[in-house]
Amino acid sequence: MQRRKGNSLRMRPIFLNSVAFVIAEVIERRHAEEELRQYKEKLEELVKERTSELTKTNEQLFNEISIRKQVEQDLQNSIYFLETFLDTIPSPVFYRNLEGVYQGCNEIFARHILGLSKEEVIGHSMYDFRDQYSEETLNKSVYYDSILLKEGKSLPHELKIKCAIDGKLRDFLVHKAIYSNIAGEVIGIVGIMLDITERKKQRKPF
Repeated sequence: MQRRKGNSLRMRPIFLNSVAFVIAEVIERRHAEEELRQYKEKLEELVKERTSELTKTNEQLFNEISIRKQVEQDLQNSIYFLETFLDTIPSPVFYRNLEGVYQGCNEIFARHILGLSKEEVIGHSMYDFRDQYSEETLNKSVYYDSILLKEGKSLPHELKIKCAIDGKLRDFLVHKAIYSNIAGEVIGIVGIMLDITERKKQRKPF
C-alpha cells in the first residue's frame, strides 16, 4: 500500500506537469488564434479600404477616359467639319507648317493644282512638287512667307503655277495668313488661291 502511495505521489507531479503543458499549449493556441483573428480583421479592413480606394481610382480613370474620348470625338468632328468646309470653297486652299510641309488642303488644291488626292499631298513639302512649282514660284512664295512671319502682314501676291488638271501655266493671286497652336505659337501658314488667268488675258491690249 505504501509503495502504491509512493508511486502515486511521484506520478502526480508528472501528471500535473503534463496538464500544465497542455493548458499552456491551449492558452498559446488561443492567443495565436486571437492574434490570427485580429490580423484577419485588420487585413479585411485594409482590403476594404484598398478596394474602396481602387474603386474611386477606377471611377476617376473611367471619368477621365470618358472625357478624353469625348474630347477626341469632338476633335474628330471639328477636323471633319474643317475638311468639309474647305472642300466647299471653290478655290484652292492649303495650309502648311513653317518648314513648308502641307498639313492639309481641299480637293480643288489637291486635284486641280497637283493632280493628287489629299492623302498624297499631306505630309509632303512644297519642294516635292517641282513639276507644278518652278524655282521662281517657290522663291517668290518663300519671300512673301518670310514677310508674313516677320511682320504679320498678309501681302497678296501673284504666282504662276502649272496646273495638273490641264497642264497649263495659270496665274493665281494668293492670300495668306498665319495660324497658331493652342499656346499661341505660330506654327504655320494657310493660303487661298484665286485663279486670275482669264482676268489677266482680258486686261491685255489687242
